[in-house]
Amino acid sequence: MKTLIPDYLGLTSEVDVTKKSKPLMREDIVLKLMRELKMERKEANAVLQAFLDTIIDAVKHGEKVVIQSVFSFRRAGPSKAFEFKSPKNGKVYDVPAKYKPHFTPGEGLKRLVNGKEFILVKES
Repeated sequence: MKTLIPDYLGLTSEVDVTKKSKPLMREDIVLKLMRELKMERKEANAVLQAFLDTIIDAVKHGEKVVIQSVFSFRRAGPSKAFEFKSPKNGKVYDVPAKYKPHFTPGEGLKRLVNGKEFILVKES
């Protein structure tokens, strides 16, 4: 079964939803940046790395990152600390509380994935 997907990223306009597609890798994004922005690989890689570093650094410090209608990242509250007993040796280990990143798709991305037109929607 094929579904038409709006050509938002310029990657494909028709997707076969019954087949698994190959994941979009970092190198694919670098190549896309090179083509679209007419830059060298080194420059495109630096742009992508700066973008990722900005998001990672913000989430690491507890800030919320929002790209309107596309996605948001935030650091979720800490999990509870607990004790773990190893079934192999019977030792008890303390597992500290941990923070995890939390991803939320934006309304525009949700629409796009469901075959509807991407609309820049203001999120609250």
